[in-house]
Amino acid sequence: MTISNIFKNYKYIYIYIYIMYFIIQYYNDKNIERQKEYDECLRKNLNNPVIFEIHNIIEKETIIPEEFKKYNKLKNINFNYLESGSVPGRLTFKYIFDYCKKNIPLGEIVCISNLDIFLENSEDWLNIKTNFFAKNNQKKVLALSRYEYYWNGTYKIEKSQWTGASSDVWIFKNDISNNIKDCNFSVGNAPGCDASICKRFYDNNFIVFNWAEKYKIFHLDICRGHFNGNMIITNKTDHEGNNALSRGRLDCIPYQNWSKILNMEIKPFYRILGKH
Repeated sequence: MTISNIFKNYKYIYIYIYIMYFIIQYYNDKNIERQKEYDECLRKNLNNPVIFEIHNIIEKETIIPEEFKKYNKLKNINFNYLESGSVPGRLTFKYIFDYCKKNIPLGEIVCISNLDIFLENSEDWLNIKTNFFAKNNQKKVLALSRYEYYWNGTYKIEKSQWTGASSDVWIFKNDISNNIKDCNFSVGNAPGCDASICKRFYDNNFIVFNWAEKYKIFHLDICRGHFNGNMIITNKTDHEGNNALSRGRLDCIPYQNWSKILNMEIKPFYRILGKH
C-alpha cells in the first residue's frame, strides 16, 4: 500500500505519493572513505520522498549503523544462502526477481540499485508512476546511465556512459508476467552484468529505456578514482556476468528521443548480440 506524504513549499502544498520499492545490498567496507560514500548514498535515498521502502538484503555479518535504524522505511532482510549464485551471499538478479514475486505487491514499482547510487530528488522521479509506467500498456524498464557525483554537489556524465553498455539501476513494474530467465549473476561488481540483464529484460518483452537526462541517478565513488568505466576487481567479483554476456547482451545509448519512444512514435535503437 502506498502512503501520501504532504510537503509545504512556500505558499503551495504538494501531495506526493511514495511509489517505489528500492532493493539494495548494504555491506561494511574496510576502506573508511568508501564506507562514507556508501552511507551517504543510503542517507540520500532514505530521505528521498519517491522511495516508499528500501529492502536491504544483507549477509549475516553485516552491521547496520545506528544512524539508519531510526528509519522505518529501511527493511533489513537476511540473505537466504540456499539461493546463492556463484559468489555466496552476493545478491543476484534471479534472487531479486524471485524475492519480488513473494514480497512486493503486484503493480508496484521496483528499483534494483547498486549501493553507491542515489536518485535525484526531482519532480520527474516523483511522477514516474503516472508519467512513465502508466503511459501505455508496454512493459518497460529503466536501465540508466549514471552521473558522477562530487562531495561539493556538482556532477557530470562520463564519456564511458555514452555507449549505453553500463547501467546502475533497473526499474520496472512488478508484474505476474515477469519471467526473466538466465539471470543468476550478481548485481554490480560483476563485469558484463549490465548489458546482460538488459538483454534478459528485452527477451521478456520489455522496452529498455535509458532516459538518463530526465531520470538522473548519481554515482558516488571518488575515493577509489572509479571513473571512465574502470572496473575494480575484488574477491567478491562475480564473473558470471561475463559468462552471461557471451549468451546475449543489449547496449542502449542514453541520447535518444525517449518522449517519442514512450509515445510509440518511433522505436529505440539498441545494439544487440544474441538471439531474441
